[in-house]
Amino acid sequence: MPINNVSSGFTITPSAIALADYGTQALGSTVTITVSGSIPSSGMVYLTVHLGYGLKGSSFGRSGGDATSPSTSQVVIPDDAAYSFSVSASSLTDTKTVMSENVFKQDRVVVGIITDQMGSPVANIPVSLLDSGGNLVAMAFTDADGFVGFHPHISGKSTFTVESSLPDGTIISQIVTLRHHHLEFLSFSVTV
Repeated sequence: MPINNVSSGFTITPSAIALADYGTQALGSTVTITVSGSIPSSGMVYLTVHLGYGLKGSSFGRSGGDATSPSTSQVVIPDDAAYSFSVSASSLTDTKTVMSENVFKQDRVVVGIITDQMGSPVANIPVSLLDSGGNLVAMAFTDADGFVGFHPHISGKSTFTVESSLPDGTIISQIVTLRHHHLEFLSFSVTV
């Protein structure tokens, strides 16, 4: 997880992409995101790209991990879809393929809400889920509702740490012990 946000030193074009930006407006099309700027002295840049289908607030049915149309049962958002990401900078070129994982809010095992002191939700706060050995299991950002959730694969009883780094550098964390098929709700009220 990045420690310092250096995004102000970079130009990202476009800053957001909608389905209409794709030439064929179909899954499998491509769009280029250009990131320009100077590499920090550490030589490392961590780039997070949130993939969404622009359908937030829509209602879906469900078939396995696929999101389906409630009226036709046709798959609208397939689970385990492949997405390729390529980088090209000077002599460096590389391509990696990642797989999507559909997650339905009601399926989360560890969920939480981050709010400010007035109780208003705080969006885009990074939250990490660490196993008992301190290894990163998953990372997510709070959504517009301040909501974040994880669904780690567990059997029996497992202990995790939920940790978040706030914009002012403060790190908040909470240890949770989970049981299979049990929901754990966390609520943090923070000064942001």
